Amino acid sequence: MHELLGGALRDSIRLYWSHCDTCRVNWPEVHPYPPVTLLADVRLLGREVNDKGFTVLKTNIFLFDRESQAMLLDSTGRAGIPS
Repeated sequence: MHELLGGALRDSIRLYWSHCDTCRVNWPEVHPYPPVTLLADVRLLGREVNDKGFTVLKTNIFLFDRESQAMLLDSTGRAGIPS
């Protein structure tokens, strides 16, 4: 198909893993992988992302300094579990 547009431009495409920890933080009981409950878990997840061949990860900002983890919802600093 790319021949119709003048040929291939590249041999590979870099991909990033979007929202890679959202389910592991918010719904660890239904996710088949280890939960993310501490900053150290985020580091382990980064290593997993790299080991699977991704070069970048994208995630929401989570606060781990509370009774339970909370996702930062907006630029005002309000935090809470998304509905």
